[in-house]
Amino acid sequence: MTVDLTKLGLGKNEEKVYLALLKLKTASIKDIVTSSGTYRRTVYDALDGLIDKGLVSYLQMNKKRYFKAKSPDKLASMLKDKEDYLKSIMPSLMTMQPENPKMPQVEVFVGKKAMRNVLEEQIKSKEIFGIGVGGFGFNTFKYAMPLLVKRGGQSVGKAKLLAHEEARELYQGIMKELHSDLFEVRYLPKSAFAPVSIMIWQEKISMSVYQDPPFVIVIENKELYHTYKSYFNILWESAEKFKEKHSGR
Repeated sequence: MTVDLTKLGLGKNEEKVYLALLKLKTASIKDIVTSSGTYRRTVYDALDGLIDKGLVSYLQMNKKRYFKAKSPDKLASMLKDKEDYLKSIMPSLMTMQPENPKMPQVEVFVGKKAMRNVLEEQIKSKEIFGIGVGGFGFNTFKYAMPLLVKRGGQSVGKAKLLAHEEARELYQGIMKELHSDLFEVRYLPKSAFAPVSIMIWQEKISMSVYQDPPFVIVIENKELYHTYKSYFNILWESAEKFKEKHSGR
């Protein structure tokens, strides 16, 4: 079997000298030069490297040095030491590498059934924000949408919706039924009406377009999520607030 110790971090000349010493057990410089087939100066340099790695030791007799190879087990120990050191510095190394922006994941869902699946995912979120909800969405999902909104208001951690003015009466009725401080609705002016609604949740945004057939584009991206959430917060502060008084609770 061919042995290649360079794969374990030894130089080529270090490999020759180490293998020669394993066979010779204890040897002088002259013996090593003869056995390894390398130049005397090269042998000295290789021995310095091997001694530094802990793979070779020496003893001195009559003012002459004799060298001895350590057991090959030392190679495994040497690699273990390197592995331990690498683990200790890995956190520091990782902080030096600039973070690659995660590529956005984009999906398009066409048709009422596919869009409803997206709505089901949204209402299970711990936190959700909506812009331009109501109107076309309720017309498209005439029976399912009110049920989904009510279920979302009862199960979602926090929901804030910016609804179209024309959906005010519908949401007021839902709010009366929910009696939840975690479900809030404010209203956009009539000039902001558009047949598109935007939902923001779990580092995702969706844009629902209510044409024929209706479809929704879902984008998963951390930067886009925070950007749209900032836009939402600006609109939320300027929108008209509606909060139903819980009379007869």
